Amino acid sequence: MDVDRTLDTLRTTLDTTFKQVDNLVCLSKTSCCQWQQEKEFQGEIEDMVIMNCIRSLKEEFEERLWDQNARFYGNESINWHEKFKEISSLRQELDAISKSFTVPEIGQITSHGSVEITFHWEGNGKHDESVTAVPENLDFLQLKHMSKEGLVSHFKTEMTKMKRNHEQKVQEMTEEIFILKRDYLKEKGSSLPFKRDKEFDIEEKDPRGHFEVGRHTIEK
Repeated sequence: MDVDRTLDTLRTTLDTTFKQVDNLVCLSKTSCCQWQQEKEFQGEIEDMVIMNCIRSLKEEFEERLWDQNARFYGNESINWHEKFKEISSLRQELDAISKSFTVPEIGQITSHGSVEITFHWEGNGKHDESVTAVPENLDFLQLKHMSKEGLVSHFKTEMTKMKRNHEQKVQEMTEEIFILKRDYLKEKGSSLPFKRDKEFDIEEKDPRGHFEVGRHTIEK
């Protein structure tokens, strides 16, 4: 009887112990879940705070950049459409100026395929080069701050210089062709000495004739 009673007491003690252990395990699981939820919630809050800080810094940077650009251009309410229209108008004026300085003879001379940028005459041992001059002293910072009228005047002056240089080179090439033709006629012993004066009088009135006559003469 004592043994049975002892066994019952021991069984009761074990059951009580197991229940307490189960309760502790459940409490631990509950505490772990709560702790994990708290960490996740804390992480979400930290992410929100960081994103808000980044957004605020970005907006502040954009505002400062806009203010800096506005001060740089001297106008906080820049009308870009008007700027584009002004640039387009300036481009049209420059195109018109360029067309007004175009020499018609250039296209007609080069269409025959007999004139190049660089010439080398083998007959008399002379060497002459004609290269279109391009202004190398353009100060782009200065052009950037020029007014519309100043830009038009500047490019008009440069085009006038280029046209003058071109006409000078054409005259030099024409004189070279005259020399070649005269030497050629002397070598062939031409029997028409007065024909030269008539042809050259016509050529002096029309520069295109210089190149045509010289080209046909050399090809012969």
